[in-house]
This record gives sequence, structure tokens and C-alpha cells, in this order.
Amino acid sequence: MADSMTEKKIGTRPSMTEESKKEYRRAGRRIAMNKINKEHVMVTVGLLDREIHETTRYLMQQEQERAAALFARPRTARLDEDVARLTEDVDCLRECLKALEYSKAVSLSQMHELDVKMDGDRRLMEISRIG
Repeated sequence: MADSMTEKKIGTRPSMTEESKKEYRRAGRRIAMNKINKEHVMVTVGLLDREIHETTRYLMQQEQERAAALFARPRTARLDEDVARLTEDVDCLRECLKALEYSKAVSLSQMHELDVKMDGDRRLMEISRIG
């Protein structure tokens, strides 16, 4: 009577169990969904980059106008109103820029999180195939 170990062909893998097959398929579906989610996040990061660029450019323009108004002579009530308005605009733009940069950081963090999840699912698929 041959031992069950000697009956197995050397160098072959045992077939996947039903549970391994299910987990393999689930991991594959999660990877597909995470790829789609990552693409959405990448588009968001691109849009945020463009908005950050435009806001920065406009902020610099407003700061230059404010500086010109601050040093203009003679001082008038109209000029003081312009300086106050430009100062308010500059402050608002700086806050907007901070918010955009924060949103970008959050999106980059989400992208990293999705990468980690996909790596874990890829390893799970590998393990499911092996044994």
C-alpha cells in the first residue's frame, strides 16, 4: 500500500480549495474596484493641482496690486478702500490655497491607502493560489 505522500506527483501544487477560490475571486473584485477608485482619486489630484496653480497665480497678481496700492502716493480714501479690498482678497485666497493643499494631501493619503489595500489583496491572491 503506497503512502499518500508518494502517490502525489512531485512538483505539483494541490488544487485550490473552494474557500480559497472564493477568497481569490473576492480579492480580484476588490482590486478591480480599488483600481477604479484610485483612478478617480488621481483625477481629483490633477484637478486640485490645476486649481492650486491657478489660485497661486491669481494670489500673486492680487499681492502685486495690493503692494502697488500700498505704496501709491498721494493717499486718498479711494486708494485706502482699494488696499482694504485687496488685503481681504489676498487673505481669502491664502485660505483657499491652504484648503486646496489640504484636500490634495487627503487625496494623496487616500491613494496610498488604496495602494496598500491592493498590495494586500495581491498577496492574498498569491497565497490562495499556492495553497
